[in-house]
Amino acid sequence: MRAFLDALPGLSADVSDSERIDQLALLERVQAACVAAQARVMVDFDASQRHDQAEAGVPRRRQGGGVADQIGLACKISPQAAAMRLGRARVLVAEMPCTMRALARGDISERVADAAVRQTSHLEPADRRAVDALAAPRLPDMSLREADAAVRRLAYQRDPEGSVARIAAAARDRAVWSRPAPDCMSRLSAILPAAQGVAAYASLDQQARHLRAQGDGRTLSQLRADVLVERLTGQASAEAVPVEVGITMTVEALLDDSDEPAYVDGHGPVPAALARTIAAGRQQAETSRDPVGERSRAWVRRIFTDPIDGSVIAVDPRRRELDGPLRRHLDTRDRVCRVPFCDSPIRHRDHVEPYSEGGLSTIANGQGVCERFNYTKQLPGWRTIVLHPGHEHPRHEHSTTDAAQRRPRARGPAHRVEIITPTGHRYQSHAPPALGPGAVPARIGEVSELEHQLVLRLIDAA
Repeated sequence: MRAFLDALPGLSADVSDSERIDQLALLERVQAACVAAQARVMVDFDASQRHDQAEAGVPRRRQGGGVADQIGLACKISPQAAAMRLGRARVLVAEMPCTMRALARGDISERVADAAVRQTSHLEPADRRAVDALAAPRLPDMSLREADAAVRRLAYQRDPEGSVARIAAAARDRAVWSRPAPDCMSRLSAILPAAQGVAAYASLDQQARHLRAQGDGRTLSQLRADVLVERLTGQASAEAVPVEVGITMTVEALLDDSDEPAYVDGHGPVPAALARTIAAGRQQAETSRDPVGERSRAWVRRIFTDPIDGSVIAVDPRRRELDGPLRRHLDTRDRVCRVPFCDSPIRHRDHVEPYSEGGLSTIANGQGVCERFNYTKQLPGWRTIVLHPGHEHPRHEHSTTDAAQRRPRARGPAHRVEIITPTGHRYQSHAPPALGPGAVPARIGEVSELEHQLVLRLIDAA
């Protein structure tokens, strides 16, 4: 397989365009076949791990724990995404053999196979196999949309009552979530029962059109968005958001002496100018709607970084809603779960080296992880080790009060942890740059006296 992988970069050299099209079609089939092969490997690995766990005395209800986590690390995807892949693999191997064969031959794509699995999820295994046998021969000639509709129709016909129950189950899974969007925007999404979704949008649209008719200069799209924010938060205007916003920025950027992008918690990088505006408490409203430049009610937790090495040097405790500086420091340093490729929100702040085994309750021995991994790493065969303690807070590094001896300096690499899985594979987890992925220190060298004094004041205030 490695030889095949090494040969791929040179495929299109010295061939005609007709041959390139043939190569594209063949590579698409190879991609699908690889997905099928991965599915079989996942199912075999799952069975083997469950057997080993049973032999080790793991209770039956906990057998299978950590399997998706290991798959995620190997495939460079989150544990949740790996669990979904493993679930799909089990279905294809055990309950949809015809679709699995079509995927292994490269006759259908991964997305078509996904649709077939998804649209039969409410069926009993026997009914699922029956639909699989009917649908699989038709899938190679269908688009994704056609395949999705065809399998759904067959599933409805096979089990009408189950289809109604599936709709009810979907309603129970209603949810709202938020994701960062380009250009310092945020995408707020909801999945709702059809009637509720239609009613919610109609209400927003009606109010937007009413305001527009009264002479409001905003577009209908802008009005719908602003009305949504105002209704959800209960505030008078969309810009006056009364919540805490965490901003990480360099001292230079704060002083308007650098364009180094800042980092907004829960969103990502933003331009330095926008960060200064938010940190100062000013609204982002258009001048036509905010002629006096009134200040918003947003609470801003400002976090400053060392201009030499980019590490967090102080946290402004303007509003302490969390239970202690250690937890806040870990949240600020790690941002999301420290497991590679996970990106889940931090739910547990835990010892890397267990407290029960002598691990200390320090920043160096702490990390922020998701709930899933905190339980997974307690399973047999899992270990986590601190490879590098990272940067200690300058306050703890220097006992002297001499300002000259307290000058910030470069202190080596970031906090680093190694994860060891039951198969013996090792994965390293690095604390992310304080200003977000891809950030580098603004400059290398001595800080100015003004910056130095500001840093010391912030450290003393924290």
